[in-house]
Amino acid sequence: MKTFDIFESPLHGKTAVKQGWSWPGFLFVYIWMLVKGMWITFAFTMLVIIILMSIIPEPATRGLVLIVNIIIGLLGNEWRVKELIRKGYAKCDTIQAQTPDDALATYTRKSL
Repeated sequence: MKTFDIFESPLHGKTAVKQGWSWPGFLFVYIWMLVKGMWITFAFTMLVIIILMSIIPEPATRGLVLIVNIIIGLLGNEWRVKELIRKGYAKCDTIQAQTPDDALATYTRKSL
């Protein structure tokens, strides 16, 4: 079982965010940020990467990419929570479930 925080917005509905490590964030950093609507985080990350890649010699950039992937894997879900709160979502509950959809279904059943 995984732990999900449930967020709700009057304009955007409900969403579930897993606590802890983000495999999609680690494996698909930039696509994951764009799909999750984390435009500011995406732009900042791209800017940092471009600056560092212009400073760091070519062979070391592979290590830089791995470090960025690990940071996003570790902190991506926390950044996503901050982005949701910035967009007007409020944390409603914490649910144990296998998937985000299961967490949302459990929250909906509890709310009735």
